[in-house]
Amino acid sequence: MLLQHKKIRFSRKDVKKLQSFPSACTPDGIKLTLTRKYKKCKPLWRAVRACLFVVFAFLCLTVVILKVGIRGEILVGKMQEIVREKLGDFATAEIRDARLSLDNHFRIALEAEDVTVHGLKGNVALDHIGSVRVSLSTLALLQGKVRVIGGGMSGTEFTLLQNPQNTDVAPIQGSALSTDLAAMENMIFPALDGFLGLFDRQQTRWLDLEDITFNSRIGGKESRLSINWLTVYNKKDNIDIDARLGWQEQTFALSGAIWRDAQRNAEKFNIMVKNNAFHLGAADGVSPYLPDGRVNSRYFRLRGAASAVLEGVRQQGGTPASLVMSVALANGSTDMSSQTDMDTHLYSTMRYVFGNHTLEIGASRVKLGGLDIPFIAMVQQVEPDSDGHERYKFTALAEDAASAPQASPAPPMGFTAELDGMVKPFSGQVAVDMLKLQSGDEYLAGTGKLRFGEGSPETIFVLQTLSMSVDKVKQLWPVNLTPDTRAWVLSHIFGGSVANASIELAFPSGFFKPGAPPPLMSGKELKLQADLNNVRSDLVGELPPLREAFARLTLHGSTTQIDLERATAYIGDGRSVQVTKGEMLMPWRPGEPLVADLSVHVSGEATAMGVLAGYKPVNIVQKIPFDMQETTGNIDLALKLNFPMGKHIETENIVWNADFAFRDFSLKQPLQDKITVAKAHGHVHADRQEIALDGDALLNGVPAHVDMAWPLKVNDTQSTLKPVREKITLSLDNALRKKLFPGLESFIDGIVSVDVGPEKNGQRSIIADLSKAGVEIPWIGWKKGAGIAATAEMTVPAAFDTVQNMEINDFHLKGATFEMAGRLDIRNRDFSAATFSKIVLNNQDNVQLSVRRNGNDYQVNLSGKMFDARSVIKQFGSGQGAAGGAAEKLAGAVTLNAKFDKVSGFYNETLSDFTASYQQSRTGDIRLDAKALAQEQYAVSAQFLQQKGTRALRAEALDAGTFMRFMNFYDKAHGGRLEARLNAQNNAPLSGPVSLYNFQIVNEPKLASIVSSKPVEGGKSLNDSVKERIDVAQVVVERAFSHITRGDNFLAIDQGVVRGPTIGATFQGIVYDSKGNIAMTGTFMPAYGLNRIFGNLPIIGAVLGNGRDGGLIGITFKVEGSARTPRVVVNPISAIAPGVFRSIFEFK
Repeated sequence: MLLQHKKIRFSRKDVKKLQSFPSACTPDGIKLTLTRKYKKCKPLWRAVRACLFVVFAFLCLTVVILKVGIRGEILVGKMQEIVREKLGDFATAEIRDARLSLDNHFRIALEAEDVTVHGLKGNVALDHIGSVRVSLSTLALLQGKVRVIGGGMSGTEFTLLQNPQNTDVAPIQGSALSTDLAAMENMIFPALDGFLGLFDRQQTRWLDLEDITFNSRIGGKESRLSINWLTVYNKKDNIDIDARLGWQEQTFALSGAIWRDAQRNAEKFNIMVKNNAFHLGAADGVSPYLPDGRVNSRYFRLRGAASAVLEGVRQQGGTPASLVMSVALANGSTDMSSQTDMDTHLYSTMRYVFGNHTLEIGASRVKLGGLDIPFIAMVQQVEPDSDGHERYKFTALAEDAASAPQASPAPPMGFTAELDGMVKPFSGQVAVDMLKLQSGDEYLAGTGKLRFGEGSPETIFVLQTLSMSVDKVKQLWPVNLTPDTRAWVLSHIFGGSVANASIELAFPSGFFKPGAPPPLMSGKELKLQADLNNVRSDLVGELPPLREAFARLTLHGSTTQIDLERATAYIGDGRSVQVTKGEMLMPWRPGEPLVADLSVHVSGEATAMGVLAGYKPVNIVQKIPFDMQETTGNIDLALKLNFPMGKHIETENIVWNADFAFRDFSLKQPLQDKITVAKAHGHVHADRQEIALDGDALLNGVPAHVDMAWPLKVNDTQSTLKPVREKITLSLDNALRKKLFPGLESFIDGIVSVDVGPEKNGQRSIIADLSKAGVEIPWIGWKKGAGIAATAEMTVPAAFDTVQNMEINDFHLKGATFEMAGRLDIRNRDFSAATFSKIVLNNQDNVQLSVRRNGNDYQVNLSGKMFDARSVIKQFGSGQGAAGGAAEKLAGAVTLNAKFDKVSGFYNETLSDFTASYQQSRTGDIRLDAKALAQEQYAVSAQFLQQKGTRALRAEALDAGTFMRFMNFYDKAHGGRLEARLNAQNNAPLSGPVSLYNFQIVNEPKLASIVSSKPVEGGKSLNDSVKERIDVAQVVVERAFSHITRGDNFLAIDQGVVRGPTIGATFQGIVYDSKGNIAMTGTFMPAYGLNRIFGNLPIIGAVLGNGRDGGLIGITFKVEGSARTPRVVVNPISAIAPGVFRSIFEFK
């Protein structure tokens, strides 16, 4: 059984004292001595505690009362007296309320809260006063005196004025820039002496400022300096200063001290700002990109921990006074344009020794990203100019500097830099006499000047270099100068050198407006020229880089241009192409992204150019229906690219077009295994939408012009591409046409241009230009000569050059005045049959034609409502007879049957119910029979025979006038009957007798001229001779006879006789020749019915009547000149010479 735990409590009585234990009672034990309470001291202690409590309570009450403030008129008057004493003549203060309180040092102080200041001297405006406090000496107060030992001010706002009439700071002009260093030397330490003396005279031990603000305006921009708090301690040997200040949006801590010498003047001083957060430029929330996504080249932001120390030492003995200033920026970060978080460090020490007027900048260093520049510099006051104005010479030297931009792949570049110049404060001029940057043996040198005035300064600079490597130029390119172009150059141009380079800057005064974006520059403000030698340039996409490139770079204002002279591009396997006449244009415009236009001319062998055409962004090789590596020839490429500038350029953002000019181009393998391509020349134009081909070549040995287009916006995996446009034009002579389009040699002669359309459902459209060829339809005597425009359209099988049989159902031949439409059949690659449902060879034609071939024989059928037979009439009247050229072309037999409702001839005459049959044997024998009805249903018939070299024409017409006009023989005859028997041997013209009976001659102008014309030499006309007007307007002829000869374009008459009751005539000669002229002679006899009696008398008729068909009275005549407007000549003597004597005077 376990015992349970219990809580035991011990009282104070249960605890024994230590000295009662046995160990403390033995002689050798531990002796303990305890302090005794003396109860007699307890009342005194209580009295002391009570007094202390009372004193403490009184002090607390006093502090509370002073903190709350004790007010009264006495305090206001005393405060007014103290402030008036301290301000002196500087200003007048009026205090309306004052109280007694404790200051920050727990001293009794007088504090004024309602203070008004009047008559403040200097360019300072007092906007607001919070409170003014003066601290009083406690000991003096206990002695009944008032002594000020400190002061303070809080909640006060000042405005600093540069111009009493304007709150804006006046522009810096002329002598405002003048700084007399000697005056500065005599001002600094005396000013410090006055500051120390003021504290000593006032016996002021400290000064506290809180929440003090100084406002100013500089160039229209508000500036603000605030004192969060500032404390000045006046110690025995020095004055200490501690402050927390604010400038614009930044705050920093400041500390300093001024030491006294034995005479209590300023001996030395220092001011320090250490490790304060520093921010310059854009706020943290501002983006380096413009709203349209472009990089803002003016974007700048600097952050880091800044420190600065200013120390001054007064002249002591032989040691002159000096000022030393050190500035440093640690752990800095700079954002410029699109470059962010660039590591930034700065250290510099400046020393000014009084007396030598020289500011020395000792060993200093600036590090910005990959730029590291250690440098020293000096500014020295030199002799005044001729007008007595001071001048300052400045020099700077940077050695062992290095540049290695983060985005540049080139190794770091070491360089030295020198700068010399002169500053003229009075005129606001800064002259840079020498600016030189050298790396190895290469350097960049120049001069320039600045003139400060209203607005931005006038700036003129000229920089030049004879030669410098491209890598070094890239290392020196500022990150904020055209950042997009810089990014492209750094990542795309390598090696080589820049030669004969010059940069000219000329900005007039006020060119850059404050608060406004920079204006668009022209060639007047910025000009750059340079030669690029032997550089390598990467192009966009997958295009091979340009090597061994030589170009000219020009920059005029905001437009950059690179003119490429020559370069070489290597595409692998040891092959290369030559690049010439390139141009790259980069125009910058505000508010728009920077876009480059690049154009180059590339030339090389076909296989090498084929590889080039397979690179992106072009990449058209897979869209071409043949292998470029199986080709021969040469190609010239004109390539144009448009792309946004930047380091990385996406292919889909590149707009391009390419024009390939090929010559002597051939395919090693047939296209689609059936078309050979050789000796091609022309162009291929390609862009992002389509490829267009336009050129000439031999296709299967046939001269052809090809116009085709393929789409490019298709799936890359698509293996076959159908053209959106396909037009092949073949140029065919007789031999090639017979090979491709057999069976047409009988109808076409000459060069034919054939447009072959794209394949659709196994068919191709054909459009043949027949303008340069002759076309003939031999069966109807129709021809079209070369030079007359005509086209033939049809649809043929796609493989028309190899197919044996074709049925062409849509043949259509048309010209300006003729048209044929129908169907053609080709069998065994030769003409077989044709059916033309529409033939219009003249305006009135309505003809149908069918032709069927059997071996070499042709069966032709013609029919229709109207047929214009004038061409057939011309053919039958020619010297070559009826067959003409057709008999030579059609070696076989021809059988033709024709039937027309009407047939038209010359002089608008028509014959109705026309029927004809034409037969041509294989030996060339021809028989033609034709019948028709003239007006009043008078029959007309004709027969033509050609056999063994002889030809015969027989014609009979019961309406001779109509028939002669229809046949274009003579148009003045009307009515009558005609009989004609013409014959010819071999190729001679047709000739033979023609007789006409009982017809009339109406309105023949030649008859009127014969009877009315007078001789040229003078005399009487025939009308005058018979003393009456002979009426020849309508002459009745009983019989007419002549022997005619009608050939090609001429008509001759012999033994012509005309007999009638009123007139008669004999005649002979040429009615018209090939030139359209007439030459006829004859004798005209009036009153022929009576006149010819003398010719019929025996013996006497031979003498007085001049033969059987002569008469007693007549006149000889001659008709000559143009057949349309002939000239009639008569012989007046013949009119009085009777009978046989008249023949003496006939015209020969």
